[in-house]
Amino acid sequence: ADVGIAMGIQGTEVSKEAADIILEDDRFATIVNAIAEGRRIFDNIRKAVMYLLCCNLSEVLIVSGGILLQLPAILLPLQILWINLVTDVIPALALSLDPPETDTMKRPPKRKDEDILTKAHQLKIGIFGIIMFLGVLGVTLYALKFLGFSPLKATEIGFHSLVLAQLFFVFNVREASILRHPSSLWSNIYLLCGVLASILLQVTITYVPIFQSVLRIVPLSLSEWGIILTSALIPTLILQLHKLTKGV
Repeated sequence: ADVGIAMGIQGTEVSKEAADIILEDDRFATIVNAIAEGRRIFDNIRKAVMYLLCCNLSEVLIVSGGILLQLPAILLPLQILWINLVTDVIPALALSLDPPETDTMKRPPKRKDEDILTKAHQLKIGIFGIIMFLGVLGVTLYALKFLGFSPLKATEIGFHSLVLAQLFFVFNVREASILRHPSSLWSNIYLLCGVLASILLQVTITYVPIFQSVLRIVPLSLSEWGIILTSALIPTLILQLHKLTKGV
């Protein structure tokens, strides 16, 4: 056997020493609960890693793409630091408290040599990162070329769009579609509160003078926030519709 299990109450000392797992309550149902909890932990680690890598990939692409297209810097160093503190840390930590997926105990056992990120997950990271990059690049160019915004305001719109897009994206690392299973939005209240708190922080810094100076941002109008919100929601809607068509 790959794992030896012994009873903690009725089991002999020899069996306990040889076992990998000891059931302290001697209930075999505990084995099932332990497997379910182990799978939940593994899945949540995978979600957090996917989320962080997707966000970081989108940031790298935005910086690189802006340089190649000779655009004004969409992300400044301090803005990247802010993004890592606000949109990366809080949601990633909250993902560790995600409840198990509905099919957790219906899946076959994982191979012993299975990586946290399979090739399929690596492909998803690449696709998701590119989608967020294109969304931010698109809204920045739209603000700069079509709306005639100054480079400062156009790049600020790109900055805010990326932050909100990443915060909304956290719900895409789950297998289930929110459109098909709306209740999943409320399944992790810590994640939801973390996302809402991060959004509130992002809006607040726009109107606090010290943050305006440090992050090189200016106050935005309601219509400009509407542009940001729309562009930030598009990547998540695309991914959610894709999940819906797959029936998940």
